[in-house]
Amino acid sequence: MRLICLLLLSIGLWAAEPVQLFPIEGPWKMHFGDDLRWATPDFDDSAWDTCQPPAQGKGFAWYRHTVKVPTEIAQPASFWFPDLADESEIYANGKLVLQYGEPGKWYTFRRGPVPPIELTGREVTLAIRIRSKTAFSVTQWRTPQMGSRTGSLFGAGGSVVIANAGHPSPYCDGVEVEVEAGLPLGLIPDAVYSESSHGGDRFTFVSDGVVEADNGELFGFERTREISGRTAHEISGAAKSWGQNDDITVVTVRREA
Repeated sequence: MRLICLLLLSIGLWAAEPVQLFPIEGPWKMHFGDDLRWATPDFDDSAWDTCQPPAQGKGFAWYRHTVKVPTEIAQPASFWFPDLADESEIYANGKLVLQYGEPGKWYTFRRGPVPPIELTGREVTLAIRIRSKTAFSVTQWRTPQMGSRTGSLFGAGGSVVIANAGHPSPYCDGVEVEVEAGLPLGLIPDAVYSESSHGGDRFTFVSDGVVEADNGELFGFERTREISGRTAHEISGAAKSWGQNDDITVVTVRREA
């Protein structure tokens, strides 16, 4: 089985062929107010407004959408929210799966991607609960995505198919892999990513926080390449000691046979 490695802005996605990401475009049902019963799949939201986020307002707002998970997506399916408001909770089929802060005690200020949610089933009711003291901060809503993170990394002969979606090029056996740059995942729902096949025994993937570590001089690509054969812990530690000024993520993958 061939596999595509999609280098993401903030998360790593390993998915079996064919890699397909499906946008969760709605329309969404939206209602101002707050009632935890609104998270349940069988709640009747037919009287709610139909909209495409974001909505503007003060206090609580809920968004609901029932998603049909395509058969092309292996179970469990993964859901990504490329951008989400700061004070928020996400429910799936009535179960709280992600939370930032507590109602009435929300101090966490968050923007940007949230960790992927893995869910089983071909129909999932998503409910997003958002709270704001002033106006809702979902001002840059980007379409959520669903896909799969399952599969074997190495294909026949040890080949890996790679598509770049926002990270520096990876390294294979100490050599930088030439891949075409692509937009971060989720910015444009219909973005197309160029794929290329590469063989080797050890791949190292890094976020730009490694290359851009700075102590007055950037850590840079050459130093990153020189240590790309080390463990993820050693690489991230070297960048952090050099002078961390951004998130540092390192993933190393080795073929055993």
